[in-house]
Amino acid sequence: MRKVSLLLIMGIALFACKPDAIEDILSQEDYHRIADEGGTLIQDAMAKAVNDGILIEPATLCTQVATLEGVTSAKIASSGDNIIVYLDDGRCVNFLLVYDSEDDDTLNEETAQELSQDDIIITKSLSQEYNTPKGDKKALILAPMKKETDWFLVTFGPLVSRLEEAGYDVDKHYNEKATIDRFRGDFLSQYDVVIIQAHGGGVETIGTKKNLTGILTGTEYNLEHLKKIPKKEREGLSLGAVTNMFGKVKGFNYVVTSDWIRTTTTKQFKDSWIFVVSCATTKRNDMYSTFFSLGAGAYSGFSCSVLQAVTGRFMKETTYSLLQGKSLLDATTEVRLNNPLMADPFQWLDLPEEERRFDAKQKNEDIPFFLVVPEGYQRIPSVITKSIETSTQNSASISCGVTFEGAAKVTTRGVCWSTSQTPTIANSKTKNGTGLGTYTSNITGLSPNTTYYVRAYATNSEGTAYGGQRNFTTTAEQTIPTVITGSITNISTTTATCSGDVTADGGSSVTARGVCWSTSQNPTTANSKTTNGTGLGTYTSNITGLSPNTTYYVRAYATNSEGTAYGEQRSFKTNQGAVGDTFTDSRDGNVYKTVTIGNQTWMAQNLAYLPSVVGPGTGSYTTPYYYVYGYNGTNVSTAKATDHYNTYGVLYNWPAALTACPAGWHLPSDAEWTQLENYLADNGHNYDGTTDGGRSKIAKSLASASGWNSYSGTGAVGNTDYPAYRNKSSFTALPGGSRDGYGTFGD
Repeated sequence: MRKVSLLLIMGIALFACKPDAIEDILSQEDYHRIADEGGTLIQDAMAKAVNDGILIEPATLCTQVATLEGVTSAKIASSGDNIIVYLDDGRCVNFLLVYDSEDDDTLNEETAQELSQDDIIITKSLSQEYNTPKGDKKALILAPMKKETDWFLVTFGPLVSRLEEAGYDVDKHYNEKATIDRFRGDFLSQYDVVIIQAHGGGVETIGTKKNLTGILTGTEYNLEHLKKIPKKEREGLSLGAVTNMFGKVKGFNYVVTSDWIRTTTTKQFKDSWIFVVSCATTKRNDMYSTFFSLGAGAYSGFSCSVLQAVTGRFMKETTYSLLQGKSLLDATTEVRLNNPLMADPFQWLDLPEEERRFDAKQKNEDIPFFLVVPEGYQRIPSVITKSIETSTQNSASISCGVTFEGAAKVTTRGVCWSTSQTPTIANSKTKNGTGLGTYTSNITGLSPNTTYYVRAYATNSEGTAYGGQRNFTTTAEQTIPTVITGSITNISTTTATCSGDVTADGGSSVTARGVCWSTSQNPTTANSKTTNGTGLGTYTSNITGLSPNTTYYVRAYATNSEGTAYGEQRSFKTNQGAVGDTFTDSRDGNVYKTVTIGNQTWMAQNLAYLPSVVGPGTGSYTTPYYYVYGYNGTNVSTAKATDHYNTYGVLYNWPAALTACPAGWHLPSDAEWTQLENYLADNGHNYDGTTDGGRSKIAKSLASASGWNSYSGTGAVGNTDYPAYRNKSSFTALPGGSRDGYGTFGD
């Protein structure tokens, strides 16, 4: 009985067409469906041809494949060992025809007998010259199927050069020289880097019938040789056959499996990096879990069938990245991102995270693959101390950069410093991330006026490197400034002038200076203040918004980064409110006293403008009317002759009040009343001298000292208590009375 199974190596590549010929790109599901359906169709046809001993008509096979949904046409490649299937979206699928097979009747009982290790027959190819293993820092390339395509011309040549430039001795075994014995674990374990380019995938072993991952070797199978292979080794082998374009098997080569690798390994690997390019080498975990269990540091391959040209490019570019010290996952990710055609369905390590049997070192991406570093290769990083960016009395900022990571990833970087030369990480140090690139370190906790020496450092698993040494001196210890309060001049009812002089800045720039004042002693910048520039020297401050006839305390101040300093306290008293100032109404010649309170000027008398007059019984919401308290008539001259007119002025209804003000004057708004209230309360016009009380204590300072009824409450306007505060503002408000809605005067 003969048993044949077909290994189909499928790859997607852009066919030679213009970009605008590709319109609707097939989905990932379509690609996998075409691969599965085409593989089944071709496998059935090829198996039938082999079992029946007949030839396959290429045109018939291609016609059958062309009937698949999404397929435009198909043809046998000129090499005769693969079918090119053209897809509707302009791409193509390649089915590489590789067989593995074994005859159940091939081995007789003599073959099945147990053979000892001493009976191993070395194959013919082993007698040929080859590079002798040289110990550490070695790389191995096995390419038993190199002659099938010519992509190796642009892959192995540059790859070998890069490895040699990195310090590796490279052993190369191509075609038949990549014998089965080159795949023995003990042979592979001598190398730090092992690169295998072959066919492979799922196979069934000869002896145990296990389904494992297999890798095709360059040794051609023959029965006499197989008989002399020890049973234990034979159980880990399979056979692979390559057909010609007509489906005719040309011959069989040995296929080694993960069991073969385990059986032929007596010495552990030395953290070697294994790269197997043979399709589907990571689809099952038996191959890479085997290498890891034997001590390999990293393993990579493909999880699906791919074009050999693509695998060669992947292998070359990934190796280049790894030679630069990048981790396996970093390197493969970078290559995939930089090569869009290598994305799905070229599924690079396309396995769930839990099935990626990388050990902890690889998952953490914290070491490069070459744990045995080539001779002459720089192991520790390169780091530079660029410049001292800033320094103060107790801190400094240092610009640095890691320019090369060395033989392993930089896990810590920063600066170290000391008051002695050549500081190390045993001294004070910062930590500023990992890896390559520039960074800034901020040093704190320094002493003023002290010279420090500083160096950048970078640490990997091989050691710590230091940058060139720099030094800096911190600034002297800083204090608050020194400031003098000058003389107070130009005192008026609401303003004054005070000078100041900053004689020392305390070692830090003066950012604000001026004077502050209050009706209480020892004012600070939390009270009223001026701001008069920065730095050292004299200045003059204009104090405004004061209350008449009020004592104020003032101090010069100066602020730097350490705090605020004050000069000695001085005091002064503002002049009496300007009640003697007058204003003449051009309409009737009336002269009014005025008073300035804060930044506002008010009339100190009630308005007496009287163009007409009516009695209290006449009223309107729209027509302006004028009244004199106690007068019930319409004669203006008579009304003006009354005592009430001369004392209290005129009462106005709302329409009259809106137009009664003389030019340049207006009725105060609510906001202006509030401004007056706030000024009085904040500047010592509360009857008890406080600056709080919710504005309820200022009435006494606004009211005339006479004319008001007394009241039992403390501080009432008619009371004689707190005499210093009676009409303190000189506002001189009088109780002028009112006209009510019933047409009578009152109050």
